[in-house]
Amino acid sequence: LERTEFWWSDELCRIYGVSPGTRLGVGAFVGRLHPDDRERVQQIVAAAVADGQPFAFEYRIVRAAGGVRTLSARGRPLTGANDRVIRLAGTGQDISDQKRAAEEHAQLEREQIARRQAEEANRMKDEFLALVSHELRTPLNAVLGWAQMLSRGLVEPSKIDRATQAIERNALVQ
Repeated sequence: LERTEFWWSDELCRIYGVSPGTRLGVGAFVGRLHPDDRERVQQIVAAAVADGQPFAFEYRIVRAAGGVRTLSARGRPLTGANDRVIRLAGTGQDISDQKRAAEEHAQLEREQIARRQAEEANRMKDEFLALVSHELRTPLNAVLGWAQMLSRGLVEPSKIDRATQAIERNALVQ
């Protein structure tokens, strides 16, 4: 491109936090890009200029007074003689509020999923404990019953062997 100057609408100036009518060069524009987005944005714009194709991307800016905003850019190269790109025409729209709302919605969904998973884990734990309790109660009842009968002298001497075997067998149930 021969000209490295940006012509912005008053609204785009407001989004960037500069006075309406301000003309910024490429360096000032690039300087406003969030450091993590800078290289990617430059590559997208360079590719649009090189291949003459429309572009659309999201990027973040750091405003003059501080604060980060997210923008959606759409545009296309305009060509002159010999199909040479002479200008990029496009729009920039502040989508910070939409991005924030989408992230809050995604966070809420993650929390709901986590809550459902915790509830399911608790349900499975309760079922497991109920099963274990039932499985333990049956042999323990036999052990307790025989032990009480033995301690109270209610088992005939000829059946003491049978009682102790029943206690041992039920104590070993797995």
